[in-house]
Amino acid sequence: MPLSYIPPEKQTPEICLAAVMRRPDSLKVLHPSKQTREVCLAAVRLDHNCLQFVHYENRTYEVCLAAVENNWPAIQWVPQKYQTPEMCLAAIRRSPYAIFIPSSVSGKNEL
Repeated sequence: MPLSYIPPEKQTPEICLAAVMRRPDSLKVLHPSKQTREVCLAAVRLDHNCLQFVHYENRTYEVCLAAVENNWPAIQWVPQKYQTPEMCLAAIRRSPYAIFIPSSVSGKNEL
């Protein structure tokens, strides 16, 4: 049964995690309060595209880094405050084609 058919009050952390493990894009139907750290990490580790479905408040540095380390294009959904030299280097380590330096980082000598 798809997660969208389960009433929010019955969406336990275990059910949410199981749904995301089976279909990572199930994250997009979860209320932000159901998007726990564990659920978000599982989703982005299975499918980097799921970072776009992580509610903005739940996009921690750890979740963003896991998505970028999974596949570098996820950097496009990383909030500006986390677009650090380290995040950019994680993308480049994943693929040399990831050479993109956001305006927030360009001009800094750390790279």
